[in-house]
Amino acid sequence: FREFVQCDVDTVGTTSMMADAECLAVLHDCLVELGFSAFTIRLNHRGLLRAIVDAAGLSEMETTVLVAVDKLDKIGQDGVNKELAGFGVTSEAMEKLWSMFSLRGESALDEMSRSLGDSGAAAIADLREVIGYALAMGVSKDRLLFDPVLARGLGYYTGPVFEAEVVEPKIGSIAGGGRYDGLVGVFSKRDVPAVGVSLGLDRVVTVMDELGLLNQHSSGST
Repeated sequence: FREFVQCDVDTVGTTSMMADAECLAVLHDCLVELGFSAFTIRLNHRGLLRAIVDAAGLSEMETTVLVAVDKLDKIGQDGVNKELAGFGVTSEAMEKLWSMFSLRGESALDEMSRSLGDSGAAAIADLREVIGYALAMGVSKDRLLFDPVLARGLGYYTGPVFEAEVVEPKIGSIAGGGRYDGLVGVFSKRDVPAVGVSLGLDRVVTVMDELGLLNQHSSGST
């Protein structure tokens, strides 16, 4: 799975959160059309992660902290804490991090807002907007989860980030993406906002095969 084929959908040229919501809707509808039912789309915001790290007094270690937290599914909270401790993060700072990382669901945004104040306000507003648009576009509320530990390890993400996971089999994410407003400008030398989502074809096909979904689909005729 380290060398794979991706199926991408990207929108370039707008900062509107409606474009981010469209990516979520495309991802949701693709998985439903392929026959998936038990899946979750996790949603977070890199700006919110930055605010959480700042609130814990670790702003100068943002990359180090996020790289460690991104390993949570693989090494667990104890493993993340051990890695952070190795970089000199205090137990008090870890406690502050986990007090916010443990929050889940849309209602958690209210508590985040109270805890972070102005530092997290813009990111929380973006997330509320994305969630509202996505639900209006038909994304199932039961399949969309705000998850503050979702980091998406790639450093070029600048706004909302998201991943889709199936309940079974335990294969990790089968799709993911986010907003990357600065990446195109690295090559074009001009400011070009963008957001996109990628489905991992190899993982999707593997899961469909295990769940017996492949025989339900054919290319049909055109």
